[in-house]
Amino acid sequence: PVLDAAVRSAMARAREIGATSIAFPALGTGVGGFPLEEAARITVAAVRDELAASPAITHVVFALRGSAAYQAFSAALQPAVETTPGSPA
Repeated sequence: PVLDAAVRSAMARAREIGATSIAFPALGTGVGGFPLEEAARITVAAVRDELAASPAITHVVFALRGSAAYQAFSAALQPAVETTPGSPA
């Protein structure tokens, strides 16, 4: 829940300041040793949930290092993209 809370807090702060974009690294996966796949799943789910309350945020960046992080976030994003209204089939 700490990672989820951190992402939600960042999204809330972005709303407060009127941000239209936000970027997230793979939080906790470096020195913290949190598993990439789990971090990706939690981060993507929290961002997706928070976007419903954040209409001004139109651009989310996942700033990642390395192919393992890219693959983990790509896999976590796939279900979100497939179920987003208006996304290509």
